[in-house]
Amino acid sequence: MRFSGKNIIVFSEILMGDVWVCSVQSNMEFWIPAVADPGKAHDDLPPGYWKSANRWDVLCFSAVAYFFAKDLYEKYHIPIGLINASVGGSRIEAWMSEGALKTFPGLAGRAMEAGGPGLSGPTPWYDPAYIPRGWRQKDIPGFWADEGGQDLDGTMWYRRYVDVPAVMAAGAAKVFMGRMAGADFLYINGKLVGNTTCMYPQRRYRIPGGEVGDRFAVAAEKPVYGEPVVCSGPALHSSAVRGDTVILSFEHTGSGLVTSDRDSLQECAIAGPGKSYVWAHARIFGNILVVWNETLQDPKYIGYAWEDEPVDPSLFNKEGLPAFPSSVSE
Repeated sequence: MRFSGKNIIVFSEILMGDVWVCSVQSNMEFWIPAVADPGKAHDDLPPGYWKSANRWDVLCFSAVAYFFAKDLYEKYHIPIGLINASVGGSRIEAWMSEGALKTFPGLAGRAMEAGGPGLSGPTPWYDPAYIPRGWRQKDIPGFWADEGGQDLDGTMWYRRYVDVPAVMAAGAAKVFMGRMAGADFLYINGKLVGNTTCMYPQRRYRIPGGEVGDRFAVAAEKPVYGEPVVCSGPALHSSAVRGDTVILSFEHTGSGLVTSDRDSLQECAIAGPGKSYVWAHARIFGNILVVWNETLQDPKYIGYAWEDEPVDPSLFNKEGLPAFPSSVSE
């Protein structure tokens, strides 16, 4: 079809037929975009486009919807268009408007509450600026039932800190997390890098190299480009023993020292003259960290994240940059 005026527009492959919206759970879903934001209404879906039912594109589409359309086409010989709007594991309530939910006792407000405090609070829990309080340490991989989630019907949040070597930061990376019972969303440095909405597919997400290298870009902004930014995590500057405590002073503290996930500092050990280390208590005073253990009267050695794979180092500055591993000896 050709339209002529001040310019010429030509349309090809125009079909007149039936269009079906295919919407159900994971038995129809396959790699379709989804909007998971129950806190507000959306005027449109994520962008999509029409594809022909060729041997390659049908591999990334719903098998149920494909055979449904194939049967109709072979019977009626008219073009069939399919819009796959399925989301695995979703309940019927998720497809209802807030107004429709109000007509059912006990369901009013469910749409607005689905995100929970992790999405509705002043700072989303996926934001690096958010400081978790009272989060429990979990052993992964594992089963929810073993971690106290036997009767949970809701959302679980996990946070883990990963240091990427500089030689790997420039390139793309992948995250492999296996299968999960339900939907998942993976955020890295506060940015969504992947999500799956049903339990069957393996979680394999590609992370662009720019995401991995963000921290290294910050490290270059001040010395190279003269930007007035905090470009480093806290680094130990000096130490002093005062009775049964050790006072550690840090530089590159930015707006101040913080612990990332709980009130107590993790991965800090202290030892006496015999070098028998025990976990230390710590308290932050501005740019100073006071460390002690009540069983030691003569502390001589301190180690923070001083091992090959520290489980949960939690000392940061308020700009979100982690402290360097450090060791203090007499």
